[in-house]
Amino acid sequence: MEKKLQTLGVETCSELQKFNSQALQREFGPKTGRLLYQYCRGIDDRSLRTERERKSVSAEINYGIRFTKVRWVLFPENKLDKVHEM
Repeated sequence: MEKKLQTLGVETCSELQKFNSQALQREFGPKTGRLLYQYCRGIDDRSLRTERERKSVSAEINYGIRFTKVRWVLFPENKLDKVHEM
């Protein structure tokens, strides 16, 4: 599509607005031409979606480890053996 637009000398919506619907449909096909004609004029009949389809799921697991000393929390890399013993 980008090459076709460049061939027509179109880089902005205002340049695209110079073409009528039939010319855009002839150049890009009925559906795409109609959508280009409408979208460059701010016409969009799609319903507004406020919810997005979830793309990923994550989970957090708590193994029930309780630190009994503050220094274990501050320097856990030095206390991994202590956690393992619990």
